[in-house]
Amino acid sequence: MRAELSAAVGVKPTDVSFINDASAFLLGEWWAGKADGDGRSIGITLGTGLGSAFMSRGQIVESDPDVPPEGRPDLLPFRGAPVEETLSSRGLRAAYCGAGPDVVEIARRARAGEARAAEVMHRFGSALGEFLARWVERFAPTCVVLGGSVARSWDLWSEDFRTACARDTDLTHYGVAQHLEEAPLLGAAYHARAS
Repeated sequence: MRAELSAAVGVKPTDVSFINDASAFLLGEWWAGKADGDGRSIGITLGTGLGSAFMSRGQIVESDPDVPPEGRPDLLPFRGAPVEETLSSRGLRAAYCGAGPDVVEIARRARAGEARAAEVMHRFGSALGEFLARWVERFAPTCVVLGGSVARSWDLWSEDFRTACARDTDLTHYGVAQHLEEAPLLGAAYHARAS
């Protein structure tokens, strides 16, 4: 892929670098957003899957006893199944009614007072907090920043997440990215400049 890209844009292959999208997201938030200045941060992207990155002093951490293998909790099971079956947009849709409405519509219904939709969002927040609690405790970040399309519904499940995950931690910030759309691009730019 490096050779193809370098040929397509007319640069040397050594001038092409790659970064995982969740790592780019966290790097962008560290450089220009909510994780700015934090010594240790965790970035979680929630969309069709669950992406993650762990950072210490501006460096992505993938190999450490206090992070999951490869820095990827998405490789771990949760409640006896792949984590993305529960903690993703498809997990939310399945919990609501199978292949029903998308997360935007479920969130709209929850905000409009529909009990089923609100319950699904609350359970999502609790489940995400439960799943991440172990890694928040072990890695001891001061910031957990969330991105991806599901993060737009944070107002519906933030308290459930906090109760399950962040209750007894030293987190100074946990919540939605300051640059929800731009953080991955900012991180990729920072990475390219630093490479």
